[in-house]
Amino acid sequence: MSVIRRLRQGMAANAFGQVVNLVIQLAGVPLLLGAWGAAGMGEWLLISSIPYYLTAVALGLSAAAANLMVMAVVAGDRAEAQRLFQTSLAALTALGLLLMLPLLLLALLLPLRQWFGLAVLDEGTLDMVLALLVLRMWLMLLSSGLLIGFRCDGHYATGTHLGNLIRLAEFIIMALVLLAGGGMLAVAGSMVVIQVAGLLVLAQGLRRCTPWLVIGWRDVCMESLRRMARPALSFMALPLAAACSQQAPLIIAGLLLGPAATAALATGRTLARLVQLANSIIGNAIWPELSRAFGEQAMA
Repeated sequence: MSVIRRLRQGMAANAFGQVVNLVIQLAGVPLLLGAWGAAGMGEWLLISSIPYYLTAVALGLSAAAANLMVMAVVAGDRAEAQRLFQTSLAALTALGLLLMLPLLLLALLLPLRQWFGLAVLDEGTLDMVLALLVLRMWLMLLSSGLLIGFRCDGHYATGTHLGNLIRLAEFIIMALVLLAGGGMLAVAGSMVVIQVAGLLVLAQGLRRCTPWLVIGWRDVCMESLRRMARPALSFMALPLAAACSQQAPLIIAGLLLGPAATAALATGRTLARLVQLANSIIGNAIWPELSRAFGEQAMA
């Protein structure tokens, strides 16, 4: 497949992803407001923003592994790409668990209901919802590990489409739960179920697109982990900064102004960020091609 064709397909997949984002963010507002009111919506946004810091730490590893795998494939070293793939999956699994447990423990010990002035969620429901959302975030980390397998062999668009469809399916199920009168616990539980199903879909899709890349543990390699470590730490700054700029204001608004203000801020910010769509559509499609060119030493 030519570079132009891969770019065209990648940009189309990213454009579809941005449409999915808009549907989720804009249609989600009236759904949440209608089901739980401004206070309930604000509390949901506050609680669901906490687990995003888990992804900020681990997504740097996925980005580093993705670049190294693309360069290994174009150099004809599929064995190294396999080692990088399985090592990154193992590291994401372990790192997610190591971060998930302290985050849960800290959140359960802190008086979040008092700090945020939560009125809709009681203490027991809050703990269970938060636990499910953290579990969902860990499953999303594992999905990111599978998605880099699509990217390394020229199937970025396919992996991106599957990821977008999983997010859309999660939103549709959430909407159905809300329309059926479900509470936050039911919504969080449905999200976990969809993420588990999404992992299975990605695994099957990867098996069809890149059959030589095997999911497992046999080729986990410490040397590959050391190769990923330094660029992973650098890449970590990007999702960490994104989490701080996108989620921290919601938490601060919740602390100072209450859940209803959090809902208003999230809605207005969604509309204001529409101008950033082009960056995601174009930049993310070009990224794997830059890695490919670098691996081929095609500097021109």
